[in-house]
Amino acid sequence: MKKKSFYLLTYGCQMNEYDSRLIAEILSKEGYKEVKDESKADIIVMNTCSVRKHAEQRVVGRTGDLQRLREDKPGLIIGLVGCMAQNLIDKGEKIKGVDFMVGPDNYEEIPRIIDGLDSLDSLAMVIKKEKTILYEGVYARQDNSVSAFVPVMRGCENFCTYCIVPYVRVGLQMRSSKDILNEVRGLLKKGIKEIILLGQSVNQYDDSKVDFPGILKMVSETSVSRLGFFTSHPYYTTQKLIDVIAEGENIYKWIHLPLQSGSNKILKKMNRKYTKERYMELISKTREKIPNISLTTDIIVGFPGETDEDFQETMEIMKEIQFDFAYMFKYSDRERTSAYNLKPKIPESVKAKRLAELIEIQHKIIRIKNEQLIGTIQEVLVEYKGRKNNGWRGKTKQNKIVVVEGKTLPGEIVKVKITGLNGWTPCGVIIDKGKNT
Repeated sequence: MKKKSFYLLTYGCQMNEYDSRLIAEILSKEGYKEVKDESKADIIVMNTCSVRKHAEQRVVGRTGDLQRLREDKPGLIIGLVGCMAQNLIDKGEKIKGVDFMVGPDNYEEIPRIIDGLDSLDSLAMVIKKEKTILYEGVYARQDNSVSAFVPVMRGCENFCTYCIVPYVRVGLQMRSSKDILNEVRGLLKKGIKEIILLGQSVNQYDDSKVDFPGILKMVSETSVSRLGFFTSHPYYTTQKLIDVIAEGENIYKWIHLPLQSGSNKILKKMNRKYTKERYMELISKTREKIPNISLTTDIIVGFPGETDEDFQETMEIMKEIQFDFAYMFKYSDRERTSAYNLKPKIPESVKAKRLAELIEIQHKIIRIKNEQLIGTIQEVLVEYKGRKNNGWRGKTKQNKIVVVEGKTLPGEIVKVKITGLNGWTPCGVIIDKGKNT
């Protein structure tokens, strides 16, 4: 039987982006061909997120849109995979127009399921295994010539009360340091310049032989040009980790450190394992060791029981810390999580108002911090050409996006003089070709 072509649609986090490339590798090894145009695909695989309700609604809407393709291609296969798929499988629910659903721990089953669809009378659903699967020795197929994600762990057992991830990516499994380094070295041989280590709480990594500062140092000692990690948890951020970041020339001077709330009452309800005082102490230690560190964060507004006073505490700590960037969200009720049953719920209008206030103050902070870069010289890793030839896009050593004008190529590290801002994005001109490894 002639193997079919497939197209991947990805929703959600960086781990989902990696998993989509993992699925591409699994299907390609079985003879399926990836295409970049969904209208030319025999199979469309939607890799989904379940963290927020809005993410699931987008997928449902997209599934409906895809049914139109079946008018021209009646045999089109549509699959739903990832966290949303596993959540639906666990609840025994289906989505109209979907031919199969597979959770994050069963991606290796996808070719077999597709091959058997013609003989199946009903929707093929794979039930999750008892623990998270690591896919040891199976490495994601890369479609980026400069940057790549590399998971060091899969799953999560922190059980933050608002988060559904521990229920759909069951258990916590650490990859061996050997397997991580094998994947990294393979990527470097292909010309990859930037590696981002991934995990739900990436700095919790410990395979009993190597902890996270250890694996970060080991990867930094390869030929990688730039190295970062995402997402860290404040509870597992140690002085040892801060020291490794400070000492590693090729390690981004950047930490993404989700705060979530500036109220101790809300942090406790969220089961975040730290207080705002502990968080502030961590920020102080980090900036003392790495004065030029870039700090980014996540914030949730409108968590059940959040009062105006709790929200103001969040606003005050945001003003005090002055984050370089923040991902800010309204709390989204997720069934199966502990917070789902917490009361009182915050009205949508109040959540929207609080989010708007937070966004306004954070945008001002970003502009002020980026204005401070004007006139400075930055080493920028060039990633890709902007739309309509609107300059190159690259990252500084602080992981800040910069628009670059001048002659260069993806993967080069160039010295750029920052001349101004486009919105709040720093812009500059190439003054010299820097270190290119």
